[in-house]
Amino acid sequence: MSESIRCLLVHQGEPENYGMIYVAGELKRLGVSIKWVNGDFEQFPLQVATEFNPDYVLFSPKTITFSRALAHVKTLKAAISNVKCVIGGHHVSAVPEDAENELIDYAVLGPVYGTLEKIFSGNCPKILQGRQVEVKGLIPDREEYYRDIPYITQQPRRYIMSHFGCPFKCTYCGAARLQETYGAKEYKKMFLARRPPQALIEESRIFLKYQPREVFLVDDDCMQGKDAEEWLGEFAALWKEEIDLPITAYVSPLSLSRASDSLMQVVGSIFPVINMGIQSFSEETLKIYNRSFQTEEMVRNAVGRLRDFGIRGRLELIFGAPCDDPVEEALYSLKKMQEIAPDFYCTAYALLVFPGTALQRYLKEEGIPFSDLASHPIHSGYTSVQFDADTMEKIRKLTKLSHLYVSSNVDISFMRALLEMDMPDKAAHAISKANYFLSQKYKYGQEGEDRAEERLKYMRFLY
Repeated sequence: MSESIRCLLVHQGEPENYGMIYVAGELKRLGVSIKWVNGDFEQFPLQVATEFNPDYVLFSPKTITFSRALAHVKTLKAAISNVKCVIGGHHVSAVPEDAENELIDYAVLGPVYGTLEKIFSGNCPKILQGRQVEVKGLIPDREEYYRDIPYITQQPRRYIMSHFGCPFKCTYCGAARLQETYGAKEYKKMFLARRPPQALIEESRIFLKYQPREVFLVDDDCMQGKDAEEWLGEFAALWKEEIDLPITAYVSPLSLSRASDSLMQVVGSIFPVINMGIQSFSEETLKIYNRSFQTEEMVRNAVGRLRDFGIRGRLELIFGAPCDDPVEEALYSLKKMQEIAPDFYCTAYALLVFPGTALQRYLKEEGIPFSDLASHPIHSGYTSVQFDADTMEKIRKLTKLSHLYVSSNVDISFMRALLEMDMPDKAAHAISKANYFLSQKYKYGQEGEDRAEERLKYMRFLY
């Protein structure tokens, strides 16, 4: 492939567009010239783009940024009439009919591998199905990303992944759709297999010179799979020797309940704080989410395992379930959190309905109204499921007040009473900021809280 082919990659999303750095790696492997621009803002950086004069412009928008991506394409095509637009990512894979937009020249469904050569040949259909490759061959490229969009290097956190799938099939998650697309055997081989530990170390060395404060291993469950103990043991040794930055990860109550003592010791040796999604304590809600395997006893056991090995937990709930009384459902989960994990950090998010998920199909079949994902920012606290205005506002308040309710053991009567108070935007911002400070203090002590104010200078604080 010739360097005469010029590809413009458009960053969208906070804080890193992790999938696109793998696209960049594939383009570099093919010998193509690349440049990044920041597409996070309403005004497209047209001058930078036209000076580069790309043959192709590549996007990987989420549902919430898809419309903005199309607006950017329109702007660029008005200036460079022959530029071709290539769009991939979760949204277009979940809603392939959106790829029929006249502004889009090519759409990649699924992974990028095996599609770019066909696109560059000029002899391929508009919609292409990508394939995943052996994880040993996955090479992300961050160098130009950081060079062209330096504000990303000022962010306090970096993200890495060892595998790209999830062992569970939660109805609200797009990973379950991938399992349906590729089948269980192929999915396990390509999406649950781990990259070599050394590959993550090499990737992390690139951002070390920018002095990030922490790293997030964003595997959906870092303890999944029979090779978890061996892989994490090797990774932990390399990490502490060569990178030595604070790092956190995700686990599940199920993986913790099955973990051996030796695996727990490995996890505790590298992750002082770990994130665990609980989502709800309501059996009805867990059934809707396809998480009936999770029981209250399992969560209690998982929390106990973390305590036994000196690991602090950041436990996550989801509010706004499609049930008869989502406010009481949320309060029930918060009371359970008070009983089980008052010493852990509790955080809550509003339920979002992503296109192409089993949850979206369920809501349509049941005639339950829900809004377009782009209607509210992800961190706003508004659920996609449409309830009356009072209920929607109470769910928003619950996402902001969840840690206060749990850590302060607020009585249920006061929980309900506080939901009757107004929470204007200024108050929501202040509470969200306080939550951020407390979460940093929980993870890193007083030093974490002291550093939080400095970090806010470089963050686009979303609330």
